[in-house]
Amino acid sequence: MMCEYFGVSRSGFYAWSKRAPSKRQQREAGLVEQVQRIHRQSRGYYGSPRIKHALQHEGVAVSRSTVARLMRHARCRGAVPARIAAPGRVSGPSSRACPIQRAMSSCSGSIRFGWAM
Repeated sequence: MMCEYFGVSRSGFYAWSKRAPSKRQQREAGLVEQVQRIHRQSRGYYGSPRIKHALQHEGVAVSRSTVARLMRHARCRGAVPARIAAPGRVSGPSSRACPIQRAMSSCSGSIRFGWAM
């Protein structure tokens, strides 16, 4: 039997299964509903910091880490903004090349070196 495998008595298992939810479980069940509501209202954009701020605005005292944990359990995830390249930056294989190679490849004609002049 599974009780023997886990080292738990049958009476202990059935007592645990019939036990009422704790205060923490009851509070977190309510918080999960609020977190999901705020997440839906934001069309899925809000992450844990913004949801925490919205809950505090409603008068609910909760930490960011608690909101993040509840979001993970509820499989809610905030939208991650796309990265925008800085102006003037060139991305691609040529931008990752050695600076000397880029300078030499951009030169036309003969290459002069300081010691060979």
